[in-house]
Amino acid sequence: MASTFTPTPLVPGVLLTAGVTTYYTVPVGETLQINQLSVTNTDGLAHACYVYLCPTGALAGPSSLIWSGTLAPGQPFSVYQAIGAILGAGSTIQARSDASSVVSLQAGGVLFT
Repeated sequence: MASTFTPTPLVPGVLLTAGVTTYYTVPVGETLQINQLSVTNTDGLAHACYVYLCPTGALAGPSSLIWSGTLAPGQPFSVYQAIGAILGAGSTIQARSDASSVVSLQAGGVLFT
């Protein structure tokens, strides 16, 4: 059986909220390999940020936290812990910041069917 590989922009640059929010859900019947995930502080103040990779049905929490840190004003950061991660159907990319609309999240990957 042949597989289809589709490079996909997963999260095309969205501003995080202060509460944990789902920014991408792997479609039914597909598997995702993340090849890029980054956060950027767009504000003039430092901000804390949290990124989660959650298996199907799981809530964001300590077991799904892959990165947390404080970003300096204007600082971009490549969340290298996500690179190469494989997520099954229904799994999610979730994140939050300590303040809404100041930290940007961008992600890309390859979907396998």
